[in-house]
Amino acid sequence: AFAGEPVGPSYLHRSFLIRSEHDPIAFNLPGRLWGGFWQYLKSDRRHLITIGGEDIADLDYSAMFAMLAYLKETGSLPAGDPYNISGLEEHRDGAKLALISLLSRSGPMKLLAPKLKAALPEDWTARRLVEAVSARHPAIGHLFGADTGVELMALESRVLMAVLLELAAMGIPALPMHDGINVKVSDRAAALETMRTVSERMLGVALPVREKPIWRPRAIAAAA
Repeated sequence: AFAGEPVGPSYLHRSFLIRSEHDPIAFNLPGRLWGGFWQYLKSDRRHLITIGGEDIADLDYSAMFAMLAYLKETGSLPAGDPYNISGLEEHRDGAKLALISLLSRSGPMKLLAPKLKAALPEDWTARRLVEAVSARHPAIGHLFGADTGVELMALESRVLMAVLLELAAMGIPALPMHDGINVKVSDRAAALETMRTVSERMLGVALPVREKPIWRPRAIAAAA
């Protein structure tokens, strides 16, 4: 339900990519799920979702894009927060967007896209950004500009689909969010454990998971 009103049913679909019209038809890129109204909600509206009359918990894989890139190239996870980049300590969202952009683009980054530029300190240029991110991530620097993002999205989508199917078999409804899920608060512990075990089974390493706080109006938060 949303704001107390029943919603549904929602018809989700997986969106696949073929890089070129000359490539054979395949269903291996990227495979993300779309179609849920919750995927487009602003953060200050998410608290209005309930499942079975319960508030939701917002769970996700921490820095999943970076984690998958490291697993792909090194077989292990990076040390520390991959979005902790020198000079961007106070601009984590910008650092995250920068790393995802570098992994997803074809060719070198010469200019900052408006959205990325707005998330960085005023005096940062594309060159400075590339140098800073490359210095933090030499192990995956060769992937920047190599159009690796869609491959990482495909792996991300396979992991999430496996999580959703396992939770469904357990009778736990979950709303997919590309690299995370929304579940009933009472299902939080079981869902977090499922996310860990599924990623370990599929990747050989349990990916770190976390619960993200959901913004609530002060009156509602105080009552809770």
